[in-house]
Amino acid sequence: MKRKFFLILILILIFLFSVIKGEAEESLPDLFISTTLSKALPKQGDSITIKAKVHHQGEKPVSEVVVCFFQEDKTGELIPLGEKHLVEEIKANNFVTLTQRWSVPKNSFYKIWVVIDPDNKIKEKDESNNKDYFEVPVVAKELHFHYWSCPKSTRYVTIKMLIEKEEIDYWRERGVIPAAWKAGFCNAKWSEEQFVDSWSSAVKEGFPAIAIDEFGEGAPVDRRMDSALIKTKEKCPDLFITLWTPGLGGTKEATEAYKKGADLVLIEKYISSFASYYDFDSQWEMVKKIGIANKTLFTLGFGRWITTEQELLRQIKYIKKLSPEMPGLSFFSSAPDYLLEFADRFCYDYFIKPVIWVENISSGKATITNIGGMDAEEIKINFFSKKPEEGGGEIGSKRIESLKAGEERIIEISSETKHLLIVPSEHYTVLD
Repeated sequence: MKRKFFLILILILIFLFSVIKGEAEESLPDLFISTTLSKALPKQGDSITIKAKVHHQGEKPVSEVVVCFFQEDKTGELIPLGEKHLVEEIKANNFVTLTQRWSVPKNSFYKIWVVIDPDNKIKEKDESNNKDYFEVPVVAKELHFHYWSCPKSTRYVTIKMLIEKEEIDYWRERGVIPAAWKAGFCNAKWSEEQFVDSWSSAVKEGFPAIAIDEFGEGAPVDRRMDSALIKTKEKCPDLFITLWTPGLGGTKEATEAYKKGADLVLIEKYISSFASYYDFDSQWEMVKKIGIANKTLFTLGFGRWITTEQELLRQIKYIKKLSPEMPGLSFFSSAPDYLLEFADRFCYDYFIKPVIWVENISSGKATITNIGGMDAEEIKINFFSKKPEEGGGEIGSKRIESLKAGEERIIEISSETKHLLIVPSEHYTVLD
């Protein structure tokens, strides 16, 4: 009888202990982080802000919370950013926001780490979520990917055309520039002053940018818009102005407006077959002629134009070879999410990463160019007597240790070499 009594007593004590322990664990704080950058796609030399929200889920306030920021490069080295941040108190079921300036280093791939309680001084319900990192590609020059419409899952969007003011804070939090739609030559009867008033009103509406739809050349309304664009930029110098145009004509008035008033010129080229690709060529020649290559993007059309990832990739490859210095891409119209996922991936593969291209082979020499957004390393090139699919055999190879973004390298090849093959790598894209 006594044994049974003691057994029951032990079971009761075990049960009570587990209940007390469970209640104690439930009352422990749980700290975790969410991280964003003030610029979606930083370039080397930028100074941007890392924003970390330190969340606390628990029944009681937690005090003396230490938070640290780190930069990790592709070698795995962790470099502290600034001093340790000490949060005096985070109230129950609340959060605090911390900021850290980051002087963006040389173009490459980085991770930004934010670590809560690095010395494990705070006992928590879950210690595994005290670290968070944000993968950040850093490019060599300013790049923009301008979308008419895209889902929130789009990673590399830098400018999003918006109509709803309610979305401004979300996109700005991500480092994306939200742009208000503003009418262009569809308001053909407007005066110059009306255009200025309409375009500049975006500042009062809370938008940091506008996208003007659209801009032409030659008609009376176009000349009024040319002058209005310059005056709008003078009135609102911090307003980021993008504009769509069906094509450049090279008029003196429009050229001056593009140079003085626009931050980005978006040439609309909505095509779906190789038959019309020449339009890209003639427009890019005009871009270079009037001197706005540093601020001009081709706009590709979804909807009834580009309907497959294969066609999208063909156009992007064509554009990269034609205009390797173009600082990004623009996309018009809505599209299925899967197609927008491909657009996002192709922007990364063909603009952000290093992109290696065999530009020319002649007279015992070959020109290898990096037309991507980052410096490349360890490029291996195989030489063939003719294309492998035609039965050509490998007759040699060469390794290029490094090739900066925008750099071309002329290498010597034998007279027998008729074909070069860049060996694929996860670290760069091969433009074929």
